Formats: sequence, structure tokens, C-alpha cells
Amino acid sequence: MRKILLVLLLALLILPSIGFAEEPTCEATMGKVEVFFFWREDCSHCHAETEFLKEMEQKFGDKLEVHYLLAEDNLELFYQMAEENDAPTQWLPATFIPCCNWHIIGFDEKVGEEIESKIRGQLEVPACEEDNYVLVPLIGKINMDEISLPAFTITLGLLDGFNPCAMFILLVLLSLLIHTKSRKKVAFIAGTFVFVSGLVYFLFMAVWLNVFMFMGFTGIVRILLALMALAVGLINIKDFFFFKKGISLSIPDTVKPKIFNKMRKIIQSNDLPAVVFGTIFLAFSVNLFEFLCTAGFPAIFTKILVEQNLSTTMYYAYMLLYVLCYMIDDAIIVSIAVITLRSKKMTEGWGKWLKLISGLMMLGLAFAMLFAPELLMFT
Repeated sequence: MRKILLVLLLALLILPSIGFAEEPTCEATMGKVEVFFFWREDCSHCHAETEFLKEMEQKFGDKLEVHYLLAEDNLELFYQMAEENDAPTQWLPATFIPCCNWHIIGFDEKVGEEIESKIRGQLEVPACEEDNYVLVPLIGKINMDEISLPAFTITLGLLDGFNPCAMFILLVLLSLLIHTKSRKKVAFIAGTFVFVSGLVYFLFMAVWLNVFMFMGFTGIVRILLALMALAVGLINIKDFFFFKKGISLSIPDTVKPKIFNKMRKIIQSNDLPAVVFGTIFLAFSVNLFEFLCTAGFPAIFTKILVEQNLSTTMYYAYMLLYVLCYMIDDAIIVSIAVITLRSKKMTEGWGKWLKLISGLMMLGLAFAMLFAPELLMFT
């Protein structure tokens, strides 16, 4: 019973509740909204948005003016507006509403709802500073407009770093390396393992990124990903109460002896190339087994990243920042082991608490994606 009460308390502290100002305090600006819509002739989404915007013109009358601009005939204006709004130029359709410095790329039913909401908001109830906040118990209101994409990336990367599967394997490896009494060997093998694990994680994220870029901006993808996050979060929370009973996102016990034997062979070898390639192979194979345990956070992050309408270079830069933050805790653990030649073991209690925290954070992101996706838009 005490465990249940403790989990409920943690949920109240960690999971944010979405809040909205009861009444807008900003002065209403009733006027006219201009929409600049750039399209191309061979684009089915462009034609779909054209029909949608014509319906919006009929709905709002003379309060809405839409500029239908063929991109190839208006490249100078397109590039200018894209630069002013930090928007990519490789995808169409592109919709800009200059009066509120807002833009969106692509078109589907969800995008149409966002465009109509933005138009209606400018005409009737302009967005106020308090309209976009998260209410965190014991802390108060946190204005989401003040949270930047870099801050979100660093925070999620650090939280993802405390992954019970990844930490378990690293701590086992260190516990075996400590017996060699060689700081150089501990630093080299463990450091290589952490570096290659980070590289594999980056490659996983690159795959997610390209999948989401190929699928485009669809509400169905967002909902499916949120449901996946919800399932992963509930399974991890279940493990806090019933560890490894039923469905569990952990490395199977049948696989662990093979991993441990591989570790021992690497540590006992005096052949440098064999040690290097063995460690690289170990990192790749371990991360493949950990995929289900670790897939949730990077998948959600890359989906959120794609929706920020950044350039390809910036996508990969943010993923690199995420992975570096993901590796920080591992780097600290390895550094402590090298200096002290001591290492802690991952106990079942640690693993259960890490799964609980991971599960609660996953639920928070899932609820945000389902019920308030606008809170995860940073540009």
C-alpha cells in the first residue's frame, strides 16, 4: 500500500497537467489576417490545402486574405519569408501568417485545424502569454514559450541516459574490468563501449528521423507514437510492482550469459585489434537487444524534432546534442571507475526505480502528444 501511495505522489510531482488561462487578458485585435500560401502544381497536398483555404475564405469573408503563390514564380519572396521564419525551403506546401510570425509546412487534416485555429485566434482571441503553460504541482506555472528546443533536447537526453538496460550492461562490464587493476584497460574498453553505444544510438535516431520525414506531418503517426509511448510507460511502471513478470522491456535472462561470456573474452585478450573489434561488436549486439527497452524516448524526440520544421543539418545537430547528453551519465560512471578502480552493481531495486521514473516521463510525453501537441512545438 505504501508503494502505491508513493507512486501516486511521484506521478503528481513528475507528470505535468495542462492548463489554459480562463479568460484572455490581452486586448483583442479584430482586423484582417493575411495568409501567404506557397505551392507547386505537381503536389497533391498543395491542391488539398488550396481547397481548404478557399473554404476558410468563405467562412471568414473579408477578414481573411489568402495569397496563392506558385513557388517557382515567387522564389525571392518565398526564400525571404522562409529566412525570416527560420523555415525549411525543400518542402511544400508552405503556409505563412506574418502577423503572428507563424508558419507550417505540409498539409493534412491536423494541419488544417492548426491553420484555422491560428486564423481564428488572430481575429477573435489573440494568443496571450498565459495561454500556453504547463501547471506543475508544487512548482506552479511553467510558460512553454520560455522553454527552448535546446533545453528540451538536453533534458530529455539526460533523462534517457538513466536507462536501466544500458546502465546494467555497463556496470557489469566495469565490475569485470575492475579485477584487471589496470586503469588504462578500464578506460580503453569501457570508453570504447560507451562511444560505440552512443554511435549506434545516433544511427537508431537517424532511422527514426528519416521514417518520420518520409511519412510527413500526419496526425495518425503522432497518435500511434503516443499510444506506443503510453504502452511502454505502463509496462515500465508495471515492472516497479511486478519486476519481470509478464511483458517486460528488459534484456532476456537467456541472453545475459552469452553477453557476459563475450565480456570475459574481451577482457582476457591481449590482442589489441581483437579487443577493439570485440568491444565494438559487443556494443552493437547489446544495443540491438536493448532496442525495445530504449526505443521510446528517441522515437518520440525525433518525431517532435521533425515537427519543428528545421533544416536537415539542424535535425542532425540536435540529435547529436541529444546523444551527447544521453552519454554523460555513462561517461561519469566510467570516469569514477577509472579513478577509484571500484564499481557498483545494478541492483534490482535500482532497476525498478529507474523503470518507474522512465515510465512516468513516458506517460507525460504520451499525454502531451495526445491531448496538447502544441506544447511540444518550439519553433
